[in-house]
Amino acid sequence: MDSGRAWLVVAACCCINTFALAVIRSGAIVYVGVANTFRVTREDAAWPLCLATLFNLAAGPVSGVLARYFNICRLMRFGCLLASLSVSVSYFATGVPYLSVSLGVLHGCGLSLVALSYAVVNQNVSQYRALASGISNGGFVLGGILFPPLVQYLFDVYGTRGGLLVFGAVMLNSTAAALLTSSPCSNTPRSKTTTDCTKPRLPEVGAALLRSVSGEHPSLRMNPCCVSKIDQTLPLRDARCATARANKETSNLSSESISNNRRCSLRRDAMVMCLSFVKLPKFYIVAYTIGQLWFLSTTLLTVVVDYAADRGMPKWEAVSLVTLITAPDLVARFTSGLATDKGAMRKSTMMAACCVGSACSYAIMPSFDSYSALAAIMVVAGWCNGAAVAHIFVLAAEIADPETFSMCLGIMNFIGAFALLERPLVIGKDLSYRLLEPRPTSDLFSHMRYLSIKSYYRFLFYSSRIYF
Repeated sequence: MDSGRAWLVVAACCCINTFALAVIRSGAIVYVGVANTFRVTREDAAWPLCLATLFNLAAGPVSGVLARYFNICRLMRFGCLLASLSVSVSYFATGVPYLSVSLGVLHGCGLSLVALSYAVVNQNVSQYRALASGISNGGFVLGGILFPPLVQYLFDVYGTRGGLLVFGAVMLNSTAAALLTSSPCSNTPRSKTTTDCTKPRLPEVGAALLRSVSGEHPSLRMNPCCVSKIDQTLPLRDARCATARANKETSNLSSESISNNRRCSLRRDAMVMCLSFVKLPKFYIVAYTIGQLWFLSTTLLTVVVDYAADRGMPKWEAVSLVTLITAPDLVARFTSGLATDKGAMRKSTMMAACCVGSACSYAIMPSFDSYSALAAIMVVAGWCNGAAVAHIFVLAAEIADPETFSMCLGIMNFIGAFALLERPLVIGKDLSYRLLEPRPTSDLFSHMRYLSIKSYYRFLFYSSRIYF
């Protein structure tokens, strides 16, 4: 059973994702504010948040490597601090290039370290991982419910620059939440052996060493630490002791050479084991799906307010569409994991169904102009996205063990990041969003390809069991 402390860590990770990822979830408000404040095109205004998401994913391998050598919780605290302060320093922005560095590159690198919270949840929860993943990821959605109206209010009162300054201070709450994860994921030092040479030895060990020369205790002859310590405390009284010392020195030289060779061999084996997941076809399928999910969700959250305003809707009705996306998303992340954890549905089946449902909702979205129709589509798209995100990290956790999960997730995010490079290019420069309409249809075929590849490898699996 998962302990109460484990669920406290899950709640802390949920809080971290709520505050640290608030700017990404409020991207529609920030996007419009940047375009209006700096008088730039829609394509230029989309670059800061696009770079934030891009570096969040592309810096994944670096975060994975750092997680193998440094404490994960300290890395998360630093990431929360960097992600928050980079938003506040955007107060000094004079144009989109400055925002591309502060709100894009620096903020994205901070979020890449915050993404280690998935590894923390995976380390602490073993039984209800889908549910825990949904709760942790639910913070990302909860921020999308709470903060878009707050960001719009701050922009109305303080302007875009002042609103970013205040909102960055609000995001610092994620750093406080990261302190609650320190105990479970602290690096545990390796236990020292009882034959440590720095520890004092009893005098009886000297007598046992002398007896080992005559063959009474041959096991002590192979312990150079005991021999070294007794050498420093016992005088050489006869030829047998001198022989023991000579044997010890020879043993030290040979054991040192063997240990060096073995250390190099173990290092090579550890590297091979660390990257063994890249040989699995499932790894690339999951990485591709992560990129598609990030592209679809972040593009919709970026343009939904401007898209609704282009259809003639009032400003606050357009802002409410963000809530209609995030509320079902939150419910799906909290509840969809129970169905797969209880065995009612396979995780891969849930994943594929959500991808197809999300793609279909995106495909029909440009055909409707009324608020009620768009609201219904947002609910479907939000629920499918929430269930898919909750399960994609569980599928990723099944590929690698807990020790290499950070590296595995980082490389997956890096592969998925390339799908985001075209996001500013497909956001329409004109007032009709015509460039947006073909893209969701192409993503429908992308998700259908996911189904085809998944079925193909399942066919190979069953064929191998039948014919081999």
